[in-house]
Amino acid sequence: DFITNHKKENIMLINKTYANNIVELFIDGQNVTPSYNHTFLKKGEHNILMSLKHTGLTSGKMMFSNLTHLISINFTSDFGKINMKNMSGMFNNCFNLKSIELSYLKTDDVKDFSFMFYKCTSLESLNLSNFNTQKVLNISYMFSNCKSLKEISLKSFATNNVKDMTGLFYGCSSLPIIDLSKFNTQNSVNMSYMFAGCSELKSINISSFDTKKVKDLSYMFNNCSSLKAIDLSKMNTQNVSYMDGMFMGCSSLQSADLSKFITKNIKTANKMFYGCISLKNLDISSFVNIPWNKKNKLFDEKISKDGTIKINKKFLHKTENNIPKHWKKIVVK
Repeated sequence: DFITNHKKENIMLINKTYANNIVELFIDGQNVTPSYNHTFLKKGEHNILMSLKHTGLTSGKMMFSNLTHLISINFTSDFGKINMKNMSGMFNNCFNLKSIELSYLKTDDVKDFSFMFYKCTSLESLNLSNFNTQKVLNISYMFSNCKSLKEISLKSFATNNVKDMTGLFYGCSSLPIIDLSKFNTQNSVNMSYMFAGCSELKSINISSFDTKKVKDLSYMFNNCSSLKAIDLSKMNTQNVSYMDGMFMGCSSLQSADLSKFITKNIKTANKMFYGCISLKNLDISSFVNIPWNKKNKLFDEKISKDGTIKINKKFLHKTENNIPKHWKKIVVK
């Protein structure tokens, strides 16, 4: 379904790239000449029924991107016959899309879901329980900037082959909880910005995450301003190079135990705790090998004036001028 705001308005119905795939087109019940766009003479809601030929259609990349008049979409069983390998940006910037039915969307061979729902700012719920994601490699920014999203079902979401999870939930500022208990992250390399901007997220369980291959955790929880605590005791950081801004803007975070972190390959951790104004208990006793200079600081002046930090003696020598002066220091060798 599409909505028009003017008496005469020409709008796009599908990305021009797929114009030759349109077999049949019905607009408000009338059969019209197949076209990727249409001029509507009445404002209001319009029903569109479109049939696409399957032959040679192996990608849905940007298929419905920038359809700013699209308000709802339902895929029929006929669409389920199309075997696609790429769905990146498929609904990119459909900011008026409020309802989407994905039951018949065939995803068995899809490798790329990146930016699939990027900037679908009106979507409040997503049910992906029917998605077969066994072959997926890239889910970066898949739900990024879905700022109205309050509920998402990922229970059957297989991620065992996924390498890139960058910005997966970036800017999902209305999402209060995310069930990631079934996530398999054994092959993930990049988790930067994964939950950045999830300002309503009050708790998160990533205890099942296998992060031994991850190289980038920068800004992972950036601006998760409602998050008070997080269990990172099982996070393997042996191959991580970047932790810049990892907890930056986590203004409700009160404690963080990073004592299990392996930092031998860390190159930068700049602004790691910037804006953590409620932080009062911090264990970074395993931090030893992080390169340090005046431009690479863990804390800013907004840090709590009253706290306790557990820190390695070697690391303290490098960072002492940046440790909050009024904090109690527990120094370990």
